[in-house]
Amino acid sequence: MSALIVQRKKEFAYQLIPFNIYLNNKKIGKLESGETKRFNIHPGKYTIVIKGGFFLKSREVSFVLNMENPLVFEVGNFGNGYFKRFLSLRKIFPKSQSEH
Repeated sequence: MSALIVQRKKEFAYQLIPFNIYLNNKKIGKLESGETKRFNIHPGKYTIVIKGGFFLKSREVSFVLNMENPLVFEVGNFGNGYFKRFLSLRKIFPKSQSEH
């Protein structure tokens, strides 16, 4: 099994809205403000998206999970405390060659 870790920033905006985590269009869990979750899943090709409430959604991110390292994503909002409809979802570990 490989590890997928999803971290949610602790932010004022949307702190009362749980974020649902979808892997290949299947809900695998939810995140509260400031929470980190670890999922043990089989290596392979996946798509992740985060949704919150009726209106918040991240972009879909495709990735390949292998046995070597856990894959860590961070989710948060795109704003300075005001309403935005899209969530940011970015891979923070491991960094790709283009990110160095």
